[in-house]
Amino acid sequence: MVSYVNLLAEVPLGGFTSAYFHKQKYCQVDPEFAAEFGSDIGCDWKFVGANDKIHKATFNKDPVHPWLMDGWSELSSAFGFSGDCLVSFVYVGDDTFCLVLDELWNAEVQLPAYHSRSLYGPYNANFCVRLTEDVVNRPYLNIFCDFEDHVIGERVGRIAACCDNGSVTYFDVSSTVFPFKMTAIGLGWKNFCEANNFCIGDALCFKFSAVTSSNVAYVFKIEE
Repeated sequence: MVSYVNLLAEVPLGGFTSAYFHKQKYCQVDPEFAAEFGSDIGCDWKFVGANDKIHKATFNKDPVHPWLMDGWSELSSAFGFSGDCLVSFVYVGDDTFCLVLDELWNAEVQLPAYHSRSLYGPYNANFCVRLTEDVVNRPYLNIFCDFEDHVIGERVGRIAACCDNGSVTYFDVSSTVFPFKMTAIGLGWKNFCEANNFCIGDALCFKFSAVTSSNVAYVFKIEE
């Protein structure tokens, strides 16, 4: 039988903090942790709690958008916490983690800097896009003002759009200054909206973070 106390007595190899978040079905994994251990760690992670209870979840091993997928949503009932929580794990090897902390949070500024909903500035550049009927039905997305300036200024030629369902969609960026200045993301924009249930009337946030690569944008609905 696995002993939580014995596992914690070992020197941990690493660890990370994430969020159990009611708006997300899955769990974002710290990209730095994923990069450090990605080549050695498997897809089936085992979590051990203070009562020696074991719960398993699947890791997608995606270097751009690392997530815990199947099994994550049942973690709270397995270990007896509720609400939106910060959860911290230590990695002890052999795809095994110990849950060492869970605490409620009530503001996005408390989230780790890498998290899609983190407001831990000045590391974020957030841009809002309102989905009108015309915007949703176009095969590409025109971007303007600060959003356009950011993409051009950072020389982003391709955007990796990461969503709450764990998907990553790659959009080429096209820009021209003649006969007038225009920058667009696409093709495939309409299909992207349909696949992620982004609808007319929604407001989307494109969040770029200095913690990740400059071409990675977390895309999610803004609650109004």
